[in-house]
Amino acid sequence: MLTQITIKDLAIVDHLDLALPDGMSVITGETGVGKSIMLDGLALTLGQRAEVNQIASGKSAAEVSALFDITKLAAARDWLVTKDINIDDNLVLLRRVIRSDGRNRAFINGSQTTLSELKSFGEQLIDIHAQHEHQSLLKKPTQRQLLDEYAGAQQLADEVKQLHSQYQENKKRLNQQIAASDENNDKLQLLRYQASEITELNLEPTELETLEAEHHLLSRAEYHINNASLASELINSDTDTTIIGQLNQVNTLMSQVEDAAIAKLRELLDESIIQIEEVSKDLNRYVENTPVDPARLAGIEARLLQIHDIARKHKIQPRDLAAFSDKLISQLNALEDNHGDIEKLTEELEAQRLQYHKAAKSLSKLRSSKAPELEEKVSKLIHEIGMKHGQLKISLASSDDSDIRSTGYEDIEFLVSTNPGQRPLPLNKIASGGELSRISLAIQVVTADTSAVPTLIFDEVDVGIGGAIASIVGSLLRNLSGRAQILCVTHLPQVAAQGQHHFKVSKPVNSNHTEISLLCEDERINEIARMLGGISITERSIAHASEMLTQSQVDSALG
Repeated sequence: MLTQITIKDLAIVDHLDLALPDGMSVITGETGVGKSIMLDGLALTLGQRAEVNQIASGKSAAEVSALFDITKLAAARDWLVTKDINIDDNLVLLRRVIRSDGRNRAFINGSQTTLSELKSFGEQLIDIHAQHEHQSLLKKPTQRQLLDEYAGAQQLADEVKQLHSQYQENKKRLNQQIAASDENNDKLQLLRYQASEITELNLEPTELETLEAEHHLLSRAEYHINNASLASELINSDTDTTIIGQLNQVNTLMSQVEDAAIAKLRELLDESIIQIEEVSKDLNRYVENTPVDPARLAGIEARLLQIHDIARKHKIQPRDLAAFSDKLISQLNALEDNHGDIEKLTEELEAQRLQYHKAAKSLSKLRSSKAPELEEKVSKLIHEIGMKHGQLKISLASSDDSDIRSTGYEDIEFLVSTNPGQRPLPLNKIASGGELSRISLAIQVVTADTSAVPTLIFDEVDVGIGGAIASIVGSLLRNLSGRAQILCVTHLPQVAAQGQHHFKVSKPVNSNHTEISLLCEDERINEIARMLGGISITERSIAHASEMLTQSQVDSALG
């Protein structure tokens, strides 16, 4: 419930710090004193958009805060926990700061927040029924929401809306995937052909380098053998002109020189002759072992030609074939995965369709079961407030069950007949503004009675009624206060008399600023007498006011 509201420099309020009790509080005052200013400030703390002209003249900022006790609101506490906002003693402070430079800020328990979050949280705390709310009641979405709230179907309606959104999103994705698949079919066939062509080539990781090296060796084998053979002959043969023959002649000549230094040189020469003879032997072995294989050479050349042809076809270097193959396979897998995604999305879409229809049928059943009850309660209340023949009918026009709509199967519309035998018509077809005001009030009172919100505000919803009907309206609001905290801005003494607490809005003499004060018993009597008799307060009007207050207390005790 709302326990306190504080306003500073808002419109015509310099400073207001008001504690609000449980039960039914009425707010009265003369025309033009700003009876709704407190509610305007409260609306700001609940996320209503702020305007710079709401700041008091000559001030740079306005500030409004509202303190709530959420002891009985588990959902509100859970909401705060999900937002990591601290809670002390189950108290929550909502605060708005409006600056003339446009830098407005909002806070929940000192944590800065957005207006959308402030509004989302505030909807769990207060439900405001305004004087002109019948204008929104003329709209089908408002009527549907009222029925769903009355039927306890809001959570189910939200689920249907969410399932519809998910279904439409996945349907859009599926259509995009199908369109992309159609466009990529030709590309997919080309990629499959190209990938299979390279796959059939079956190129090993180092095969190209190996083939090129072997081809180089085989293609010049005879040339290499001839050179090695000639080199061997030059080193060692039967003639004295070979390298070994000439070295042996050198050795013979050196042996005839009797000198120790030459002897050492002969040793080096002998070692060189041995090494050169080893080279000759190795050359001979090379000549004997080097293959000359024309058939193998032809096979290698055919394989190299195949590799180069494929590379040239794809306009790449032969050494890039492996990387190109990986790229083709990756593209191919991506396109083939798209086909898999289509199948998966199709299955998911069908599952979501079945889930939607299950929830929509449950919602439809709940609406159908509760609509007659709401019709009966509102019709009964319409009779009590002076329209003896008024009847509310709720049209639940079902659409095709195959349709998937965000609001479920039904088109919901409130219909009213005001005279016997009259065909029920939509609310916006009612000619009398007074009749519409009473019907609107009846709907608001009945639906408010089922609201889970702990604080209900009625801002001059009793416009257009008076006399005994006004007393009934006051009694209805008083009865509601047994379930929720009620704040009611009213101009009717019959309604004001029903309040358990009475606040008066006034402007001091020679002042343009509004003040709000809680009235004691005698002050209440005087205020109600003023409301009864206008400017002149007589003993008769005071007596009447006192009687009204006494009777309201008796009725409340009996009720």
